[in-house]
Amino acid sequence: MFASPVRLLAGLTLLASLLPVAPRDAHAVEAGDVVFSELLIRSGGAAEWIELYNTTAQEVDLSGCVLREEGVDASLSGLLVAAGSYAVLGKGETCVAFDPPGTCIEPVALQYEGITLNDSDAVPLSLVCEPSVVIDEVTYDWAAFAGDCTGAGSGNCSVNLAPGSMSAGENDDWSQNWCVPPATSFVYDTQGLESISTPGSANLCPVPGQACGPGDLIFTEFMIDPPDTSDSIEWFEMLVVAQDGCDLHGCTLQEGPFAEINAENVASEEWRRHVIDAPGNTLGVSAGQYALFAEGSSSVVATAPDGSSTWSAAYNYSGVSFTNSGAGWLHLLCDDQTVDKAPYDWEEFEPSCLGTSCSVNLPVAGEDATSNDELGSWCLPPLEPEWISSHADQLTYLGTPGQQGSCQLRLWPTADQLVFTELMVSPQRHSDDEAPKFAEWFELYNPTDSAWELSGCRLLRERYDVDGQLLPGNTDATFLGNAQVLPQIAPGEARIFSKGCLLSGDDPFDPNVEPLGCEEDEYLYSGIDLTDSNHETLSLLCPDGLAGEVLVDSAGYDMTRTGNRKGRTMQFDYSGADESRDNADPFQWCEASLQQDIPQLLTDDGKHNYGSPGAVVPCAAGQVDLPPSGPGCRCDAGRAAPLGGAAALLLLGFGLPLRRRRLR
Repeated sequence: MFASPVRLLAGLTLLASLLPVAPRDAHAVEAGDVVFSELLIRSGGAAEWIELYNTTAQEVDLSGCVLREEGVDASLSGLLVAAGSYAVLGKGETCVAFDPPGTCIEPVALQYEGITLNDSDAVPLSLVCEPSVVIDEVTYDWAAFAGDCTGAGSGNCSVNLAPGSMSAGENDDWSQNWCVPPATSFVYDTQGLESISTPGSANLCPVPGQACGPGDLIFTEFMIDPPDTSDSIEWFEMLVVAQDGCDLHGCTLQEGPFAEINAENVASEEWRRHVIDAPGNTLGVSAGQYALFAEGSSSVVATAPDGSSTWSAAYNYSGVSFTNSGAGWLHLLCDDQTVDKAPYDWEEFEPSCLGTSCSVNLPVAGEDATSNDELGSWCLPPLEPEWISSHADQLTYLGTPGQQGSCQLRLWPTADQLVFTELMVSPQRHSDDEAPKFAEWFELYNPTDSAWELSGCRLLRERYDVDGQLLPGNTDATFLGNAQVLPQIAPGEARIFSKGCLLSGDDPFDPNVEPLGCEEDEYLYSGIDLTDSNHETLSLLCPDGLAGEVLVDSAGYDMTRTGNRKGRTMQFDYSGADESRDNADPFQWCEASLQQDIPQLLTDDGKHNYGSPGAVVPCAAGQVDLPPSGPGCRCDAGRAAPLGGAAALLLLGFGLPLRRRRLR
């Protein structure tokens, strides 16, 4: 008995459903389904690569296809390309792109051999599938884009198909529909160098924008003196304030010693210039962006120590550099109009950087085109974080690259929190020129309950004529502190600052003497000289944390009028009840007593030096009340008994814990 046709058909259907199903083949590729989308033509010794893009909504199988160039074929056997995806083909390499630690971020879909992309001529490159069907072909020419490849550490850039031209027809127009990606789109190649490219990801072409004009950007940070290596790079930062951003292509960077560009200096050989020629002939910057510009070819300006963030250059320039030994101005001009200008002077900031590398930046409150014209608006960056530079040896520096600026803060004193209490202006010296010479020195006293740091503070010595007018060219300044020595003064401490080691007589600034430090732990300074032949002031100024500085204290002295003798310090009596006393007045200082001999400062020919280094004591000399025109020492001997010989041997670092405020 035969089954009915209907029952037979149902049984066959059931049987078929129980049988294993053969896998479906990938879509057979047709002309235009897959197109060339990116080529790394000039690789500089790194691996070349070719990127293909599947324009269809189905996976395609390129197993029966080859790459063909000038009669040479490279098999694509086994290559599947997912729908709407990119496939990177590497010449002899399994990976073509890496992140900064060296981890592969773009493994190749297939390795090929035989074909070498030509970087000197226009050459057709074809994708051909059986039986001799040309799926896509493009005639590439590196010369058309070589000039746009700027900013890559290796000098290498890919050429990619514009995002809106991802078709076999449009990619035939090499000059119009292909481009070098923006300089901010880069990876590390197989040699660990930067390559401006987008392997395996969406293509990018620069899009020209509105040209920048006056006031659209302002200079906000300079790296004038980067870490000292053979591959160190200078860089600067600009804040984009244009509401819709703007385009810097074709603008000019101009650096020189002039605040203005005018008819008198426009042709000066002291100018250094660079015309911005960006990849794709466009350099768009966005509103609110802190755009970084780096000298040379390195794209990375800074990396966080933990690798969590990297700051990259929007553009790399050449021909313009900062001077470390004087003042200068950097100008940005677009269409011959000044967009912004700003001064710099590394000599003003280097000492406070304490031997490390620091940028100079604007605090947020000073980020405007008026404030950045004033050098006093600029400051050193915060002490943290320390950024890793782009250099191979991973040196660190302080800065605020690509972000809001702020100023360094230390435990700096403010007005009257430190006081000059003793000056050795004219010490007795050895008669033999070959022997060590006793140095000038001064004493600073901390009358507060807080410790203060003087790193980055400035000593200022000013000299006046008999009429009290500042003598031209008679102002000297020096900064305190360095990477090894961070001057601090504890509460109640009287600390000595000396031009040489005070009690040993050694000269730590002698190039023939290794500066091992002083026996009595004095702080050392250089760069200023005190004199016994003029009215002078010695002032201490410290940063205020807001790009300025504050006058902490100022000592006035005039040995020609007050009659102080050589080899004796001038002492300011901070212990007295008379709070109207002011150490800025030369007549408010006493002369050291003969009872205050300093045995360690006895010269080789028997001359004595007198003072109380490291201690704040009442005046021990008698009071001489003479008119201001002649010698005078306004002291009150009645408040202090004569000091005995034992008391004269004062220890450095010992001070009286007195806390009276002076009225200035």
